Amino acid sequence: MIAFPMDTGPTGLFYRADLLQEAGITTDPKELAARAPDWDGFIALGKELRKSQQRAVICPNIRHIWSIRLGQLGSKFMTQDGRYTGARDELREAFELAYRIGREGLSAGAPEGSPDLYGVITSGRQPIGIGAVWWGLAYPESAAPKTGGTWRVADPPGGSGNVGGSFLAITKYSKNPEAAYKFITWLQSPENQVKAFTEMSLFPSSPRSFTRPEMREPRPFYGGQRTIEVFGPSARQVRTVYKSPYDRLMDPVFAAELANVESGKNVDKAWRDAQHTIERELTREGAI
Repeated sequence: MIAFPMDTGPTGLFYRADLLQEAGITTDPKELAARAPDWDGFIALGKELRKSQQRAVICPNIRHIWSIRLGQLGSKFMTQDGRYTGARDELREAFELAYRIGREGLSAGAPEGSPDLYGVITSGRQPIGIGAVWWGLAYPESAAPKTGGTWRVADPPGGSGNVGGSFLAITKYSKNPEAAYKFITWLQSPENQVKAFTEMSLFPSSPRSFTRPEMREPRPFYGGQRTIEVFGPSARQVRTVYKSPYDRLMDPVFAAELANVESGKNVDKAWRDAQHTIERELTREGAI
């Protein structure tokens, strides 16, 4: 054991029930999930929204779509024996999915780290979107508190996925690693992980937490919905995925090329350039 799991990032489909109702779209979580069970259904939902809200979008930028889709897959860029698999069809399809959503005008094109990420939420321009549990607190709950009670959560298109999560580790420099371990064990007990969820939207890494009564409390910001009924099954269905030490090199390359695509670069050229850059960087690191 090299680290203590702290929280996870199972995903859900967040939406403004009031704005969907205005557009004539169902606001029932199960009915909405059935209407958009896959990514094509999600895109169709975005197009339906635009009929009544001309500037409506379903994501802040296409890089966000890539991250969500990547979190649904069973593997990333490299195998445990060091073989590069980042050029496979599955990833190319995810890359083009992000491009398609941008091409349809369903992305706000907001740069990562910019205030525009919050602006699309506060303005109501993005009434629906896929995000991890923590996304709810980081964006609508923090940026648009006056919309409390109008938000709901449904199962995400394309299946369960994970985006984010945290770990705690005790380094070799610890003066008292036994005491540190005891403290972390207490801090990350199922009981305290429940508190982290109810107070900070940090979703528990311990499945024992899912069944505790506090987790099933209605959440006022989400109209009294018991969001654990969405996030609990989602967390249980997330796949175990190997993360290579070289992901730190590859993630930024794909992200940069997707930003270029959103700015108008040809998607085929962007994919080829990403592969070329990654091959160069992995060769430089001695990984391939």
